[in-house]
Amino acid sequence: MHAISPYMVTVVDGKSKMQDLWNLNGSSLHAYLKQHYFPGIAGRQQVVQKPTSDESGKVYIFKKLYTGTPTSIAGVYDSGLFGFETNIVDTVSVSSVPVFTRSKDQSDMRPFHFSFYLPSSKNVADNLRGMLLLSRIDTSGIRQMVMPDLIQSFDRAFPGLKLRIEKIVPSAVVSSLLQASKIRKIRLFQHTLPKDYSQVLGANDVKRFYEFEAVIKPQRGTPFSDVNWFLDAIKNKTPASSIFTIPNSTIDRVKVEVLKGKKVRTIDVGDLDKVSPVIQITKPKLGADGHIEPQFWLQEADSLADDLFSETGVNLPTWNSTV
Repeated sequence: MHAISPYMVTVVDGKSKMQDLWNLNGSSLHAYLKQHYFPGIAGRQQVVQKPTSDESGKVYIFKKLYTGTPTSIAGVYDSGLFGFETNIVDTVSVSSVPVFTRSKDQSDMRPFHFSFYLPSSKNVADNLRGMLLLSRIDTSGIRQMVMPDLIQSFDRAFPGLKLRIEKIVPSAVVSSLLQASKIRKIRLFQHTLPKDYSQVLGANDVKRFYEFEAVIKPQRGTPFSDVNWFLDAIKNKTPASSIFTIPNSTIDRVKVEVLKGKKVRTIDVGDLDKVSPVIQITKPKLGADGHIEPQFWLQEADSLADDLFSETGVNLPTWNSTV
């Protein structure tokens, strides 16, 4: 699964007063990132965690910046885990003989894209908040690996100022994306099979299931297709199990697929009483290497940034990033 996680970007002084991102001691966050920070770390391998008995080692390399736009900065990191041996097998030949054994000091690096959005307006209030969108692959992301170094570097370069990269209030993200949308599907997930299902399967078959999914497709024009009840559930922190009942089971996670105009989005909201949104990319365009195409990811990120900023009242030109 390819997805995007949104974060709010601000700079504050010693009194926690937010600063104009385009006027930081005679410079700007955009200039610092594009002209100083990213060129300074390009191609450098950074081990952020050595392997232990409890955790894998973590390593990343900043690869390059994309063209971006005058008010955005986008690029790609390679990141992976190490500290353990793995056998690489050829799935085409269906042979059980490994074609390669990766040593515990080697890492399987995957590309993770990112994009900073930094509004520039004559209205200084619009310049106080930026946004960072980070790509996720399945359950893996890079925020905890790459952001600490950036924050520390910024703080050294701008004494007296602090760079903050924080999760956007989850309910605000979901509300922004659901406004003026229609619900197409509600997907309910459970980590184990409901008891009624497991009783009709053999013990060995039950072990082959790691997740149960129930899909609800609201009929058009019915209350369930309207987003307001869903927004109310999030606002009131109503557990999903209080709304949907699956006999002998508990709902661990909820995804909602919405249609806004011609755009379909799937939002992984976790549970309704503890929202932690991840915006799933619908039908990602993959390259010959099996990874999501950079230009496609940028288009998805630009579209998401447009929607999130527009709901905060910031009226800006549509972003159109390029590789």
